[in-house]
Amino acid sequence: MTLSEPEDMNCLRELGAEYFRVGAEHCKQLEDGSQLSAFLFLGIRAISIAQGFPMLVSSHLLDTFDAARRAFLESNYLQIEFRLKESADKAKRWLGGENGTWKTKFKKWEEAILTPGPVVFGREYGDFSEIAHPTFSACQNSAAVLTHLLGISAEKEKFDSALVEVSTDIPATLFRLTWITFATDERFIQLPIDKSHLSKCVKFHDNYYRLRTEEQKK
Repeated sequence: MTLSEPEDMNCLRELGAEYFRVGAEHCKQLEDGSQLSAFLFLGIRAISIAQGFPMLVSSHLLDTFDAARRAFLESNYLQIEFRLKESADKAKRWLGGENGTWKTKFKKWEEAILTPGPVVFGREYGDFSEIAHPTFSACQNSAAVLTHLLGISAEKEKFDSALVEVSTDIPATLFRLTWITFATDERFIQLPIDKSHLSKCVKFHDNYYRLRTEEQKK
């Protein structure tokens, strides 16, 4: 599944605007030091980073996309962790700038997303860790990008295939944000969102979940 850039941007901006509204009305302009503020701040960072994904792909800057995607995942994982009620103390310490609190506890993240979350998520953090650091594999990717941009690549079909794969991953990224926003579970803190402000996000979320579920049944 792929989305057009305008639709991607509209969904992201709609969600970002709702996060800011909730922060203003329920968190004293995101200055109350609450767990909800921490959750919203991480979502705002993830949304801001994701804004650049379509531009990076359309510019064929796939190695830059890899690095940005890794930064997005780090924010999204911690956002998911901070949705858990038991993360209240860590969220407040994170807001206070305590060293190391930006690192997510993967066991908590996995439990939150696998139960009750749907198993429709794509490539995850480990896959992007290697190519977001200056490893040999990452340098090979950058060489492929640069030779493509310089017009001297001998593997145009392979590069074009990678472009298609990355383009397909953009809506998967957006789904992570809509899922943790719309998910309900007794372990999660309440989010005072108003879905009437998120019509584009709701439509996207429902369509993406339906299509991915159908794909998995094949």
